[in-house]
Amino acid sequence: MRAQPFAVLSGWALISFGCATTTPEVDRAETLFVESFDGLQLAYDDRGTGDCLLFIHGLCCERGFWTHAANEFARDYRVITMDLGGHGESGTNRESWTLADMAGDVVALVRHLNLSELTLIGHSMGGPVSLLATEQLDGRVRGIVAVEALHDPDMKMDLASMQPYLQMMADDYAGFWELNIQSAFPEGADPEIMERVRTVGTNSPFEVAHGLMVSFTNYDAAETLRACRVPVRCINAAMYPMRLEASQAIAKDYDAVTLDGVGHFLMLEDPEGFAEQLADIVTSLRSL
Repeated sequence: MRAQPFAVLSGWALISFGCATTTPEVDRAETLFVESFDGLQLAYDDRGTGDCLLFIHGLCCERGFWTHAANEFARDYRVITMDLGGHGESGTNRESWTLADMAGDVVALVRHLNLSELTLIGHSMGGPVSLLATEQLDGRVRGIVAVEALHDPDMKMDLASMQPYLQMMADDYAGFWELNIQSAFPEGADPEIMERVRTVGTNSPFEVAHGLMVSFTNYDAAETLRACRVPVRCINAAMYPMRLEASQAIAKDYDAVTLDGVGHFLMLEDPEGFAEQLADIVTSLRSL
């Protein structure tokens, strides 16, 4: 099992890996916009009908990351993908960038669309963002699917231990992302996917990435997971350590599955395998 440089930084959620750029997707739905809690414009798309699945991306990525899954699941579900503030086509005129802000974006969209009985699907940072948003959504959320997140509930970060990484960001932003990319993929990974990640990482706003990483020093993973009142399911890559029993000991209802031969971007690396796992989980959540 390969070591992760960011295990020191995040462990249970690989918070700073990016994803797709805002390159137009052939199958992308029409872009819609809504105001967030602070007036920031949020971009999203909405396709399909039925029970709702809301996909939430990770740090320094955008909703196009979910295009394959969105098109697959829109055959049977209402599928919404969104750009969190500071990402993709959403606005960047915000003074602070915190996990609470990201959760506020999710809450604003859910309330605007008056969604209920929905499943939140969050990649990397989107995992904790989903947990925080659920606390504010008054029973609207049926369950959470964390994708490559929630690996270790006991992992804590403090500003002192984060400082070398924050300094690296300031001194060599491109090098900082390269370090993450090298630990995000297994040997033999598709170079086009790696380049896609590399491009969006280095082009992401520094202040957004920096602010969100600092915000993680104030985030208690175990406390948030313990407070969650809905089922939590994870789809993680087998190449990274995961403390399943530790999470099950504190969460009301928690379980996880793993995929082999993929890294942090399993939905890009093995879209069919990811969709199969997600379909099983979504079906099981509907039966609870």
